[in-house]
Amino acid sequence: MKRYKMTINNEPYEAHIVEFSNENAKIIVNGTEFKVVFESDNPLNQPRVIEVAKTIPLAPEVKPEALPVVSSGSVSQIKAPLPSVVVKVMKNVGDTIKTGDAIIILEAMKMESEVFAPCDGQIESILVKAQDTVQEGQVMMTVK
Repeated sequence: MKRYKMTINNEPYEAHIVEFSNENAKIIVNGTEFKVVFESDNPLNQPRVIEVAKTIPLAPEVKPEALPVVSSGSVSQIKAPLPSVVVKVMKNVGDTIKTGDAIIILEAMKMESEVFAPCDGQIESILVKAQDTVQEGQVMMTVK
């Protein structure tokens, strides 16, 4: 059926009418399916959404090259990529790490993400522990 492109409050939307009758319609808006029931032709009654297909968001994968790392001399700071809660610190001070090793597990918006070592080295200090809340850009660990 017909496709519509529209902007509402400066947000782009693409709607696709899949089925339509005088009583109801099936519409897909930006990839989410809605079943809409029309109550009557009375202008006071508005169409209402009776069912929304739920989509499950995926946790973003945090790749080592995407992690904020600040180096000063021979010490690198590993910073939190987003505001979150520390679930587990997987390494200890003095441990040797390689690029890509899982070092910390964070939880944000009920999704867990592993933080991977962005460089080779030895852990000099760990500035967080399980259950700590961290802000984006906060130093969690230093590596030399």
